[in-house]
Amino acid sequence: MVGMPGGTSSDLDRDYGRTIALAPTGEIVFAGEWYDGSSYDFALVRLTATGGLDSSFGTGGKVTQHGFSASAPLRGVVIDGSGHVIVAGALSSFGGNYAIARLTSLGAPDTSFGGTGYVTTSVVHPVADSVTAFQPIGVQSNGKVIIGGGDATPTSNFVLARYDTNGQLDTTFGVGGIATLAVSGGADIITSLRVLSDDRIVAAGVGNKNMLPWEAGEFAVALFEANGTPVASFNGTGFATVDIYPEPVPAPCRVAVTVTGLDLDRLTQRRERDGAVWGSARVEGVYRAGTLTVTRQLDDRPGPVPDVIRADRVPCPEPPGGWPRQPADPSRLLGALSAAVQAHPETYNGPWVRYPYGWHLQDTSDRKGIEVYLVGTTGDVEAARAALGELVPAEHLCVTAVRWSKAAMDAAQEQLSGPAAEAAGISAGRGELLEDRVVAELVVLDERASDYLATVAGGRVTPRPLLRKLR
Repeated sequence: MVGMPGGTSSDLDRDYGRTIALAPTGEIVFAGEWYDGSSYDFALVRLTATGGLDSSFGTGGKVTQHGFSASAPLRGVVIDGSGHVIVAGALSSFGGNYAIARLTSLGAPDTSFGGTGYVTTSVVHPVADSVTAFQPIGVQSNGKVIIGGGDATPTSNFVLARYDTNGQLDTTFGVGGIATLAVSGGADIITSLRVLSDDRIVAAGVGNKNMLPWEAGEFAVALFEANGTPVASFNGTGFATVDIYPEPVPAPCRVAVTVTGLDLDRLTQRRERDGAVWGSARVEGVYRAGTLTVTRQLDDRPGPVPDVIRADRVPCPEPPGGWPRQPADPSRLLGALSAAVQAHPETYNGPWVRYPYGWHLQDTSDRKGIEVYLVGTTGDVEAARAALGELVPAEHLCVTAVRWSKAAMDAAQEQLSGPAAEAAGISAGRGELLEDRVVAELVVLDERASDYLATVAGGRVTPRPLLRKLR
């Protein structure tokens, strides 16, 4: 076990080794990040062939804080033919600038690369206006650096970038130094790459036709020429995909309508298995007596990817000096609030965790990651705040008025999921805690569904019909 400098003994389990490279002479270099007590930064360690720290590398076998800003996890490391150690990683876990650094064989910055030994760049996807995150890395025989990844949008492709030996993007590679390849039409990302002896590049990763970058997809591999052009003779497309466990055929919908005039070949996220075809489509048509006759089939548009690091709205005034950082064991506070809600479900709802300054896994600058614990009450807010303040310090607590208690929300969802609801054309009910509402999902809001919804929770349920009247 190797601990990085600067942290207390309790911080050592927050050092992460991510990837390794082997030198021709047997040394082992592994890279990742370390926690210095306030933020993360990149870290490199080199071991001798016998497993001891190589004291000729960096300081005692370790290199940290190579001039990068905080939160620089390394995801790729390679050793080139001259013995340089080249690393790559994102300066942020959810997009933003990424960094490539080149060190000498002794662990010192190689200033012939970018002038400082490293470069930080934002590469914008040529199609989708979003920042690309790179992870794996390789080196061609001429010393040029290849990195691979993808961007965090539903339309992302496999993306490769190539850098000259001086640290500049090589504009002879792909388009302006960037090569892209659409593998699935969804959220594709390269997670591993190898440079072959003829300098062609094999890239492997995820081809995700589900359109969401955080969901699993299928295995994908692509072959590129040395200049970033896909090799068309490879599977006829330049890439191949494999479903290890194909998605099962969905069960029939409990509430459904007959659809005619739909072009199944134009479905978005189209699947076909065992004679069944399914997917999604945006259509206009005429609905009558349980049948939708399609008159116009539109191109489907993927929804926006949630911005998971945005600042949350907190419906309570900010304390003087701002919301303070939560204690080291926030689960204890949440557990106490959850127990209070369970004990008084007819009055309380929640709790929720809100991030008033935004959330980030590693970057805690600008107060990111500070938590506020929110509880809703249908009763007197000041009385609830006083009672709950005995469980959680007031500076971490927000109590707000809501229309839906936990008991009322649970009861409404139960009414919207039974046989009577299904007979009224309602497929499901869902409590949306932060929006303080219960939603009924249904195909069409007709008289039968309206009559039933009027009997649930005094008519307070929000209908969400799949078919909406245009005129």
